[in-house]
Amino acid sequence: MTTLVAILGSVFSAGLVASGIRLAVPTALAAIGEAVSQRAGVLNLGLEGMMMVGAFAGFAASSRSGSALVGLVAGAAGGAAIALLMVAGAVFRNTNQIVTGFALVLFGQGLANFLYAQSQDRLETFQPLSDLQLGPVSDIPFLGDAVFRQSAMAYVTVALAVAIALLLSRTRFGLEVDASGADPGAAVAKGVNVRRTRTLGVLCAGIFAGLGGAAITVGAVGNFGHNITSGKGFVAIALVAIARHRIGWILVAALLFGILEALQSRLQDVRGIPVDFLPALPWISVVLALTALAIARRTRLRPEAA
Repeated sequence: MTTLVAILGSVFSAGLVASGIRLAVPTALAAIGEAVSQRAGVLNLGLEGMMMVGAFAGFAASSRSGSALVGLVAGAAGGAAIALLMVAGAVFRNTNQIVTGFALVLFGQGLANFLYAQSQDRLETFQPLSDLQLGPVSDIPFLGDAVFRQSAMAYVTVALAVAIALLLSRTRFGLEVDASGADPGAAVAKGVNVRRTRTLGVLCAGIFAGLGGAAITVGAVGNFGHNITSGKGFVAIALVAIARHRIGWILVAALLFGILEALQSRLQDVRGIPVDFLPALPWISVVLALTALAIARRTRLRPEAA
């Protein structure tokens, strides 16, 4: 029993939560934008490609300019550029959203990796964003180390999440987004420009996905690598489904996924746990959560059908 407590104490700590928050930021940003797009009626499966382009654009711009802010803006612009292709296909030409999304994933990954291969000799690595020191709150036991010693990206992510949540719940645009996704025909009858609303929703997803990609290269590692996003775009799509498009729950789901990612390195020294199993742990949790969600929905629908 004492050994088990010691193991749990060494694994679950303020450092684990702090690492989880850092790892959650890119996924949370991408998921916030995806929630807007899906609520407007567009399933943007191209999120991973947008994150990859945003990651490279952010790294390249920050490397050449020496400014993290320029890199983050460039990352958001890169994601938006790929999102315009999704708009052109899925919104204006009514192409299949799933096929278009997967095509953009392949295109975005290939483009980012190609551009990096062509320019890596001219782009230098740099120091990523450092953690902020927030005065006395940084000295609070546990919370100080876990929450109040993060880079600016963590706090910007929370601020953007609050802003998007208020935008969707307190403004006319939020009503138009929900109407465009729930019943486009009724929305048009009430004077809503569904095409414009969906365009803005997809562009929002692209901007946030690009910002999420830049949060990796500019905010965390100061470098770029092939497929550096490691499937976080697909995780973001899954988290939106798990959270049912609610921004607050998206943050919670992203944090839990980030903690599971951070848990991998801490469980490597625990006997009895296969090392090869650890990288799959976060993905298994996502699959289980989606399965539980599907079962819960099916259970609720049965009484209505009866």
